[in-house]
Amino acid sequence: MNNYFKKPKLFLAAVLATLMIFPTNLYAGTEANTRYLNDIVQISTSSFGDTHALALDQNGVVWAWGDNFSGQVGDGTTGYKTAAVPVLQDAQKIETSDTNSFALKKDGTVWVWGQATGLQGNGTLNSISGIEDFVKPTQIKALTNVVDIQAGSYHVLALKSDGTVWSWGDANLGKLGRSEWKQSIAKATTPMMVPGLQNIKSIYAGDGFSAATDEAGITWAWGVLSSYFDIIDNVVSKWEPVKLFDFPVTEIDDMSNRIYVTKDDGTLWEVQKTLKIKQVMIDVLTFSCGHSSCAVIKTTGDTVKFNDAAAIQKIGLVIKPNELKQIDFNYSTLLLLLNGTVHSYGRITSITGNEMINDPDYNKYANLTNKMATEPHLRPVWKAITLNLNDSEAKLTTNPIVIKGVSFVPLRGVIEEMGGQVQYDNGDITIWNDRNKIKLKIRTTAASINGQNTTLTAPPLVVRGKTMVPLRFISEGLGASVEWDEENRVISIKTEK
Repeated sequence: MNNYFKKPKLFLAAVLATLMIFPTNLYAGTEANTRYLNDIVQISTSSFGDTHALALDQNGVVWAWGDNFSGQVGDGTTGYKTAAVPVLQDAQKIETSDTNSFALKKDGTVWVWGQATGLQGNGTLNSISGIEDFVKPTQIKALTNVVDIQAGSYHVLALKSDGTVWSWGDANLGKLGRSEWKQSIAKATTPMMVPGLQNIKSIYAGDGFSAATDEAGITWAWGVLSSYFDIIDNVVSKWEPVKLFDFPVTEIDDMSNRIYVTKDDGTLWEVQKTLKIKQVMIDVLTFSCGHSSCAVIKTTGDTVKFNDAAAIQKIGLVIKPNELKQIDFNYSTLLLLLNGTVHSYGRITSITGNEMINDPDYNKYANLTNKMATEPHLRPVWKAITLNLNDSEAKLTTNPIVIKGVSFVPLRGVIEEMGGQVQYDNGDITIWNDRNKIKLKIRTTAASINGQNTTLTAPPLVVRGKTMVPLRFISEGLGASVEWDEENRVISIKTEK
């Protein structure tokens, strides 16, 4: 989920599933490197699980990586990205939902990409209704002069420069804060102004509710506004904004229809059915909630976890909050350090971001044991390898990966762009052009070029359902030359004219 603050400070977001102990040398040896993401100012991960992630650098470039089955990475393809690719420029804020990505540009426009779920802001619902997914950033034309965006699980809020709040998406239990949704799905999925709000300075979009704080420090909220234990018999749901707090709120987040806030004095509070608040904890530096639990970092650096405010558990995580800019808890964890680099920590998942993949073929040929794949490790997020073909960048469904010094690329994309043809039959691969013919077999090092047998350093693999072939062998076998710029992570292929 998302937090909002009166002043900049360390913050956490997204779904909490596991927490790990960080090593004492967590921040050692993380100097900027051209292969890594650097100069990053914000990160964001998907609302549920480890599907995809975004990073925004100080130049306004949005980078994305991870699962991309609905175009949520935004590079124009629908293939898995194991490292970060640039997808948009001139951005000032990024947000993610489960299968969607959002960016607020410096000109005040809002852009969306990913699955058609009704969050695309054009009055249409979802791909089930025949709406195509958005594989590239697309402007939400109903919005201009926006200064902030917040994405909840199934709805989005935008704050305009005039202090008004606009909402769209799922209207369940009133989290849009307006009545137009009753008239049609088209109006619910089109950005419209939330009535009764003015002079708003900050916004929040959660799982079951929304909130906004005005210049006077009053927090207004709508949607499900009570503790889970209070709503078993009667859901307290407000379909239009009501005054929730009249004191300054530092952070706000929700979990299982329970709302929590922190005050400037470091106290954590839970909203009750009467819309009054009950103190839960003291000495809180920051906190984050998912669907089933919340994590709290104390001012000491210790972390506690609870899924019931009456049963707080101390866990082993101890961090140095003054060395972090942002931390995003998930099934694995994403960290933004003060030096502008991004690191994943935990088991290998879709958001690991350094070309490592928890896949049987990959694990076997990378000598990656199950222990190495599942135990927590700190890994910097890399920029994806760029493939240039005759001085033009090739767009690939899956970015190139390097396994034990061998570069692999998806079978069809590169070869077809090189003028070659491909035949695939039950694991047997034949590649040819008007001069040469190559034969290979999945997971086998035996190969041939023009009938001459040879042995590959590494065989073709099937990684996350994509056939990946050794690039240099294929390119040179088709008569092309290959150069590898390791420092800038660029592969250049020149074909014969």
